[in-house]
Amino acid sequence: MSSADHTPTNLLRTRLRRSATALGAVAAIGLGLAGCGGGDQVSTFQPARMVSFGDEASTLQTLDLGAPGSLKGQKYTVNSVLVFPNYDDDLATYIDLTAQVPTGGTLSSTQAAFVSYPDAATYVASSLLVYDSTQTERTFNLPVAYTDSGNAAQTFQANIRYQYLHACVNNRLWIQLVANAYGLGYQGQCPDDSAGAVSYAAAQARVADVVSQIDSHVGELDNTTLVTVLAGQNDVLDLYDDVTAGDLSEDAAKTELRTRGRTLGQALNRIMDRGARILIMTVPDLSFSPYARAGGSAGMARMQALVVAFNEGLLGTGSFNNNGNLIARVKGYEQIQTMAENASSYSLVNVSDAACEYGRRADTATYDRVESSDTSLDYGLYCNTFTLRSGATSTNYLWATSVHLSPAAHASLGNLAYTRAQDNPF
Repeated sequence: MSSADHTPTNLLRTRLRRSATALGAVAAIGLGLAGCGGGDQVSTFQPARMVSFGDEASTLQTLDLGAPGSLKGQKYTVNSVLVFPNYDDDLATYIDLTAQVPTGGTLSSTQAAFVSYPDAATYVASSLLVYDSTQTERTFNLPVAYTDSGNAAQTFQANIRYQYLHACVNNRLWIQLVANAYGLGYQGQCPDDSAGAVSYAAAQARVADVVSQIDSHVGELDNTTLVTVLAGQNDVLDLYDDVTAGDLSEDAAKTELRTRGRTLGQALNRIMDRGARILIMTVPDLSFSPYARAGGSAGMARMQALVVAFNEGLLGTGSFNNNGNLIARVKGYEQIQTMAENASSYSLVNVSDAACEYGRRADTATYDRVESSDTSLDYGLYCNTFTLRSGATSTNYLWATSVHLSPAAHASLGNLAYTRAQDNPF
């Protein structure tokens, strides 16, 4: 390994890659829950490439940060952001608070040892974050308490440098878990990931948009490609809002959603015509989402009926050709329902609320805070490990936002999808 390989950035990247590889292997043995269809395994399909279509549940987004560069791998869930003191090439801290203390002042041993400085984490959590796809230094003025020569309590503003690393191989989407289990990854969209996969999914995509994604890229697919598709959630949410507002009857909404589900299913036939294998996931049960819960029992019942209607259209007569050698159905609907109803079995402490308290924009000069009441998707896109509500983590909540799943839910769906692929006679 060259001296350049020993820099903090490269060492941390190496650890992240190893972590992703190991976690991918864990995903391969995950839940062991099989979906419907298939049969006795004939052979194990090893894709040479993976391609993903869908909405924000499969989106790895790039943000333009201007001078720092591009932030890649931003997701609509809890994004992983690592914060640590700036290091020299020997991995020894060069932050020296003692040298900054005014004349006659004395720091406690805890304050002098910056890494364990008690207020650092609190200060960082409330600060404006800046980070790119590797790391960016930022200097803050941190108030530090000390005792002067007269034993009086004093404070001064210490200059503290932090490095922020956006770790897109952490808190992985379900598609990343599947790809990593096959030794592939979305490197072009997440620099620290493995290569061999690409996602054409887009935030706010409806079925019509996903069909366009498929039609635009179907020529890239062949019999060595594994394709993942998850879409329909935004269609359901649109019509749920229409029904709730009184602009559409529930029966009419269900009819329309069955049609849209069938339309998406028919597009899968064009993928199978290329010989590619497909993992098609049903829309998760959104009736347990914070957004549906806000409508009370009536809202939850309405949301569930609409999700069921879409999935019926997707899986029903007139949809895709049921070729078990090319397509495997993943029960996303049932899996989220199971997690919501059996929280403790999945180490979840909250299945009703959103883990993200707010978001923090990375692509503006002021790194604006985005409140959870924001009706745009920015709230979800900019949620990270420093913007969670008290007590929430990436692994103990089911929902990241009012409608977007947490990394824990993505991990469960990724395990389920990989297991389903292994069980299917591709």
